[in-house]
Amino acid sequence: MPTKRTPLHRKQCQRITPAAVEAYRNGDDAELRRLLGLKPWEESPLEAHPDDAPSARSLWWPQAIALREELVQAVAA
Repeated sequence: MPTKRTPLHRKQCQRITPAAVEAYRNGDDAELRRLLGLKPWEESPLEAHPDDAPSARSLWWPQAIALREELVQAVAA
Protein backbone atom coordinates (compact mmCIF):
# COMPACT_ATOMS: atom_id res chain seq x y z
CA MET A 1 0.00 0.00 0.00
CA PRO A 2 1.58 3.34 -0.98
CA THR A 3 2.04 6.00 1.64
CA LYS A 4 2.58 9.70 1.36
CA ARG A 5 5.85 10.61 3.05
CA THR A 6 7.02 13.99 4.21
CA PRO A 7 10.28 15.08 2.56
CA LEU A 8 13.24 15.15 4.92
CA HIS A 9 14.46 18.52 3.71
CA ARG A 10 11.59 20.72 4.80
CA LYS A 11 12.06 24.45 4.85
CA GLN A 12 12.43 25.92 8.32
CA CYS A 13 9.98 28.67 9.15
CA GLN A 14 11.41 32.09 9.88
CA ARG A 15 11.81 32.30 13.65
CA ILE A 16 13.86 35.47 13.91
CA THR A 17 11.27 38.21 13.54
CA PRO A 18 11.58 41.93 14.32
CA ALA A 19 9.57 41.33 17.50
CA ALA A 20 11.99 38.57 18.57
CA VAL A 21 14.96 40.87 17.92
CA GLU A 22 13.31 43.59 20.02
CA ALA A 23 12.66 41.14 22.88
CA TYR A 24 16.32 40.04 22.68
CA ARG A 25 17.51 43.66 22.82
CA ASN A 26 15.30 44.32 25.86
CA GLY A 27 16.36 41.11 27.60
CA ASP A 28 12.73 39.97 27.91
CA ASP A 29 13.21 36.22 28.33
CA ALA A 30 9.52 35.31 28.63
CA GLU A 31 8.55 37.21 25.47
CA LEU A 32 11.55 35.86 23.55
CA ARG A 33 10.66 32.28 24.51
CA ARG A 34 7.07 32.84 23.38
CA LEU A 35 8.07 34.39 20.04
CA LEU A 36 10.64 31.68 19.28
CA GLY A 37 8.29 28.90 20.33
CA LEU A 38 10.68 27.47 22.91
CA LYS A 39 9.47 24.85 25.35
CA PRO A 40 10.06 25.44 29.09
CA TRP A 41 12.87 22.88 29.18
CA GLU A 42 14.73 24.35 26.21
CA GLU A 43 17.65 26.68 26.84
CA SER A 44 17.01 30.35 26.14
CA PRO A 45 19.33 32.30 23.82
CA LEU A 46 19.63 34.89 26.58
CA GLU A 47 20.99 32.25 28.99
CA ALA A 48 23.40 30.63 26.52
CA HIS A 49 26.80 32.28 26.13
CA PRO A 50 29.32 30.80 23.69
CA ASP A 51 32.18 31.29 26.18
CA ASP A 52 30.50 29.27 28.95
CA ALA A 53 30.65 25.50 28.99
CA PRO A 54 27.26 23.82 28.48
CA SER A 55 25.82 22.14 31.51
CA ALA A 56 25.68 18.36 31.52
CA ARG A 57 21.87 18.38 31.58
CA SER A 58 21.44 20.75 28.65
CA LEU A 59 20.70 18.95 25.40
CA TRP A 60 19.42 22.20 23.94
CA TRP A 61 22.72 24.08 24.16
CA PRO A 62 23.61 23.93 20.42
CA GLN A 63 20.13 25.16 19.46
CA ALA A 64 20.33 28.05 21.95
CA ILE A 65 23.78 29.08 20.71
CA ALA A 66 22.60 28.98 17.08
CA LEU A 67 19.54 31.11 17.90
CA ARG A 68 21.72 33.55 19.83
CA GLU A 69 24.09 33.94 16.85
CA GLU A 70 21.14 34.59 14.52
CA LEU A 71 19.75 37.20 16.93
CA VAL A 72 23.14 38.92 17.29
CA GLN A 73 23.44 39.09 13.48
CA ALA A 74 19.91 40.50 13.24
CA VAL A 75 20.71 43.17 15.85
CA ALA A 76 23.89 44.14 14.00
CA ALA A 77 22.06 44.43 10.68
